[in-house]
Amino acid sequence: MVNEKESNVYDVVIAGGGPAGLNAALMLGRVRRRVLLADSGQPRNAASAAVHGLFSRDGDDPARLRRIAREQLAAYPSVRLLDTAVESAARAGDGFEVTLAGGETARARRLLLATGLADELPAVEGLARLWGRGVYHCPYCHGWEVRDQPVAVLGGDDTAAHLALGLARLGCDVVLCAGGPPAFSEAARDGLRAAGVRVCEDLVLGVDGVPGRHVRLSLSPGWTLERGPCSCIPASGSAPASPPGSAARSWTMAPSRSASWARAPSRAYTPPAT
Repeated sequence: MVNEKESNVYDVVIAGGGPAGLNAALMLGRVRRRVLLADSGQPRNAASAAVHGLFSRDGDDPARLRRIAREQLAAYPSVRLLDTAVESAARAGDGFEVTLAGGETARARRLLLATGLADELPAVEGLARLWGRGVYHCPYCHGWEVRDQPVAVLGGDDTAAHLALGLARLGCDVVLCAGGPPAFSEAARDGLRAAGVRVCEDLVLGVDGVPGRHVRLSLSPGWTLERGPCSCIPASGSAPASPPGSAARSWTMAPSRSASWARAPSRAYTPPAT
């Protein structure tokens, strides 16, 4: 039995209640380790409609999986789950002291960081509203659902090129919006050319559309591109801006080619037929 003095001393404090944190709490609870799991309730995949690539749970609702995991933890009395965030942590003797968002402190012999990642989207107006509902970043998570559709990829480096090639393999008609002169390696240029991926150097000014149906990209100097879904690379996917006053609108099968696709300066947008 734990006395009052030891009531806030744990074997492990887990920061983060996503899949990693929940699974760690489950395994530690099964060997009677005293665990505090702090869950801020802001999972990275909150915008996703379904989980994919998880054996036996492909297509399930992420919130449902989280709820089931939390319910199963209730069978292990040594695991305490709090709906709060870890605000800070510091060394304290042989262990750690953590401060929670509500001001409560707890000590632990071990501190497990399972906070995951936070997606930092490119600074394109409207992108955040469609994140997970028309704008995606992972062909393994969402690629199958957008197979054989016209898609746009935002980014001008080899990471964006790799994403574009992955979608092309799924039968997608891919336009890579580099937002300026791309910085592709020769291998990436050759791959894009071979896959028939068109590259647009115009600056993407904004993205809008109907979640789950189509997106419309507004590009400088005043035209629009309609696609099915759109993909981008969080954090590292921001494309370089076009030089001020640049009005070049070149479309190529690879950046090294000079083929162009003429468009009117301001093209009317027609939503897809329902």
